[in-house]
Amino acid sequence: MNPYLRIALIFGTVAGLSGIAYFLVLQYEVGEPALTRLSTLDIIITLLCIIYAMGYFRDRKQNGVLHFWEGAVIGIGTAIIGTLFMCLVIYGIVVFLDPNVFKNFILYLQKDMSQRLTSDVITKSPQLQQMIRTQLAALPQITPFDTLFFPGGAFVKNIGIEILVIGMIAAIMRKNVNHLSQKQETEVKKKK
Repeated sequence: MNPYLRIALIFGTVAGLSGIAYFLVLQYEVGEPALTRLSTLDIIITLLCIIYAMGYFRDRKQNGVLHFWEGAVIGIGTAIIGTLFMCLVIYGIVVFLDPNVFKNFILYLQKDMSQRLTSDVITKSPQLQQMIRTQLAALPQITPFDTLFFPGGAFVKNIGIEILVIGMIAAIMRKNVNHLSQKQETEVKKKK
């Protein structure tokens, strides 16, 4: 198996399992509709897994050498695998195991939007009122697939944010032979 894919698979699975654990704790232990909080801590968890994956590859597999493109490939692979795994499992929970999770999510959104309609800022703006009323009317037609995978869903938002940050992480983590000490450079040449 390709070493980049293997590292991405390992750390992506860890990121996905961590995101699932975060969802389950929020939903069943804290009692908060966890679908309202997707794309917060799970993005940070995935980014930490990406950082560790790049560092692991650089330090354990490449003797301190990591090119930008290697970091980007590992980072994007980890992000896609982790986020897709998390969203698929959460989709299975919401659709097959506990459909009340999604029903409670919609009820929570309806209550929240109804309260927003009465706030001072919204009552002063007819455009905002109309926008919230339109969104409120559309809530019953939303499906779990829309919430998790549609362009405004958790998968697309998470991947978008993570890919924006992956370039910065890869640039920071990058070390190539030109930046190595003489001793490290000799070790790299011996391994090849």
